[in-house]
Amino acid sequence: MKKYLLSMLLVIVILSSILPLSNLKVNAANIEDDNVFLTQQTNYTCTLVSATMMVRRTAILAGLSNWESITESSMRAVAWKENAGLYYNFSYTLNGTKITVKGYENGLSGSYESRKTKLINLLDEHPEGVVIYNHSPAHAVLLTKYEESTDTFYCADPAPTVTRGQIPLSKCSLSGSGQENKITALETYWIVTSPSVSYTPITNADITNGTYYFSSFEYSTESSNYMYMKSDSNTTNTIGLTYGDPNDSSKFEIIRDGNYYLIQPTSTQKKYVLATYWKNGSSTQSGDEIALWGNDGDLSQRWIFEEYAGGYVIHPADRPSLVWTRENDKVILRPFESYTTQIWTLKDSNACPHQNLQAWGDATYHGYICKDCNTVVSKAEHKMDFWIEPSDGNIICVNGYHYYKCTECSHNQKELCQFDNACDTLCNICQSPDSVREPNHEYASAHDNSKHWLECECGEKTNEALHSYNITTDGNTTYYNCTGCEYVYTQTSSGETEVPTTDIPSGNDPSNDEPSSDRPSTDKPTSPNDKPSTDKPTSPSDYFVDAFKTGCGLTMNVSAMLIIAVIIISAIILKKDPSKTK
Repeated sequence: MKKYLLSMLLVIVILSSILPLSNLKVNAANIEDDNVFLTQQTNYTCTLVSATMMVRRTAILAGLSNWESITESSMRAVAWKENAGLYYNFSYTLNGTKITVKGYENGLSGSYESRKTKLINLLDEHPEGVVIYNHSPAHAVLLTKYEESTDTFYCADPAPTVTRGQIPLSKCSLSGSGQENKITALETYWIVTSPSVSYTPITNADITNGTYYFSSFEYSTESSNYMYMKSDSNTTNTIGLTYGDPNDSSKFEIIRDGNYYLIQPTSTQKKYVLATYWKNGSSTQSGDEIALWGNDGDLSQRWIFEEYAGGYVIHPADRPSLVWTRENDKVILRPFESYTTQIWTLKDSNACPHQNLQAWGDATYHGYICKDCNTVVSKAEHKMDFWIEPSDGNIICVNGYHYYKCTECSHNQKELCQFDNACDTLCNICQSPDSVREPNHEYASAHDNSKHWLECECGEKTNEALHSYNITTDGNTTYYNCTGCEYVYTQTSSGETEVPTTDIPSGNDPSNDEPSSDRPSTDKPTSPNDKPSTDKPTSPSDYFVDAFKTGCGLTMNVSAMLIIAVIIISAIILKKDPSKTK
């Protein structure tokens, strides 16, 4: 018994370590966040720190938690040979996952174009980045991405004299002037060979250069609560928010700058741009505010507009995991959580601001219409559901029609009730008590040997009566014809009587093999919000099958190996000691 309990405990422990993995939350960091990048702590560990940043980005893309524990110090123990440099082959293990790195001493050669093409291909295969190294003078950086529209490589330079984060390769401290000369001087590179990871960067919306008002999405449909971003007069002041009519200080010019956008006020402060105001240190962090600064090309002054829910989510280019968030009268950077305070709309400052709004709708859509320019805004399709009478909870049904109502506006529409046949009394669709009607029977004549009646196909009978006969004689035969139906029988002078087979409608013939049609269920219609069954598997084998189907958060092979191991260990524990058998 003790062995049995021990084996079951072992099963539970191992499975509990497997199953929750399917519910793990993806790490909130983004590989382009500024805090992913590092500055070297010595004047000779540029290759080590560049590789550390590459391994950090790999860990984030692999969904590994605790990626911030990967530091110059922790990497030094496995990747660095004192008085020599970075190993060409090494691995780093985090949370049980081994990240393997391989270096190529003379991996880059040939013309600038051939080196450039190879680096682009490497970046396509390795979104975590590529460590590139120039032997003379010795220095390494992490190449992070290539922007085709501007033919620009970006990198993270660990040198303490360079701004931390991603910068154009042409501005890094590798030897040579300009991107072409720096790439031509390169010889060696390192890449991560496993695990293989992928990355889909945030798609920047296509916004036409122009002057706009920014409005918080939360108030974009209420004319009395319009809220615009308003620039202050000093460069160190944060951006304020104001209610009501916008003015010149609420206008901002959006300008495309490569993969990002610049945002600058159109008032007297046009020489400044919107940037993150670092209250908590030297890099963008959650809680930082939006401010005006002089344009020096830093990514904290560049923005990504991601289309979302009819508006935009706006990310700082140096920390894409954060977004603009309205908090009271300020704009603060916070992690994205789908709040309406994190969604913004842009309004052309030369167009009608749509402040004088009233509710609008037609048979398909609802929204608001501007009384000043007759433009429909916030247009969306109706979400129709049965219209319920609050007093009794029944679906509203009047004069043979049931009604639907939009869950987001007052629009309603009716639909004719549907019945199986003229005798059906309850609507098949709404099944509301208010849909009940009187049956409209359609009768046909029927009879047996003793009586006749009228019968509907639903089984309803009426006018039932005994036969009454009109008697006629023809020779030796007497005919008895019912005066109320078609029933007839004959009798001869010898006393023989011929009675016809009882005439019963085929639909009610007991010998008919086909069962009668059942009435439709009178259960209430299933709500659109009803959830599917969540019945659990009824046996352990079913549970394991379901576990394989979902993956248990692991790959099929790992899950299968662990479960097989559990079965083998359990069998060994439960097996009796051979020395005690007879």
